[in-house]
Amino acid sequence: MCQEHGLLWLRGMQVDPQFQRQGIGARILGRLDQEIGNRWCCCLPYDHLVNFYRQAGFEPATESLPMALGERLDSYLSRGLKVVAMVRTVESRPNNSCMDSSVKQSLP
Repeated sequence: MCQEHGLLWLRGMQVDPQFQRQGIGARILGRLDQEIGNRWCCCLPYDHLVNFYRQAGFEPATESLPMALGERLDSYLSRGLKVVAMVRTVESRPNNSCMDSSVKQSLP
C-alpha cells in the first residue's frame, strides 16, 4: 500500500505461483483490510482477480475516476494489460463475514 497523488493505493500484491491457491493472498488481503480501515482505497488488478478483490470490499469503479487513477489505468491498458480499476469506499468495507473462518483465525 502507498499514498500517492492524494490517493491510498493497493499496489503490486502478488503470490509466487508455487504458493498460490493456499490462502496466502486472502490472508494478506485480510491483513490489509485492517490497514485500510475506513479509508477510500483503489487498485488496478488483473481482470480475472475481480472476485478475489471483492472479498475485501473493492468494487469495479463505475463513476468517474480520480485523474491519477484514470491516467494509470489508461497507461496499463495501452500496454495491453488486462486490468480493471477497483475502489473500496467506506460503505463497501466488508464485515469480514465473507472471509473463510480459517483465514480469520490465521490473521495476526
